[in-house]
Amino acid sequence: MADQARGPRTHVVATPDGDLIARIEMREPGKDQGDSGAVATWYRRDRDTFRKVHSVRLANSVAPIDAFMLANGTIVTLDDWPYTGFGPGPTIAVYSPSTGLLLERKLEDLYKPEQRARFKKTSPSVQWRCFSVPPYYLDQNRELWVHDQIGGIWVISQNGKILYKATGGGCYER
Repeated sequence: MADQARGPRTHVVATPDGDLIARIEMREPGKDQGDSGAVATWYRRDRDTFRKVHSVRLANSVAPIDAFMLANGTIVTLDDWPYTGFGPGPTIAVYSPSTGLLLERKLEDLYKPEQRARFKKTSPSVQWRCFSVPPYYLDQNRELWVHDQIGGIWVISQNGKILYKATGGGCYER
């Protein structure tokens, strides 16, 4: 769970073929900085080295808790350190390697109040994700699937679209 998770960290994510990578640098917590938020920088392989492609400031106040890269270089971030499902930053955000932010959603944008009431709450987080089933890729790494605590799955595609599938199952924490 995020409440017991490691502190904010730098993420390095890559496409399956390794031709495009991104480094997500956290903002140092507790520092008053005019430009708050983490920064993602994409690099493309160019023979024996990588060259910078694009850099964008993320919507996260410090750093995302988790980050993933889809097949076309799109970055998906989940939650805003130190919170899950709560706080100033997005619950789900999607970024393009060429244009930046494609989608940003907070928990209240993703779920109705009666759905949110079913999530376990801890200080200072809302446990919306099923942590016993880590997010995984499908459709040749063009989609990221994220299971939630109330028996649904968020499907996040590389074009920035998200879809909720209510499966009727549940989350089985270990």
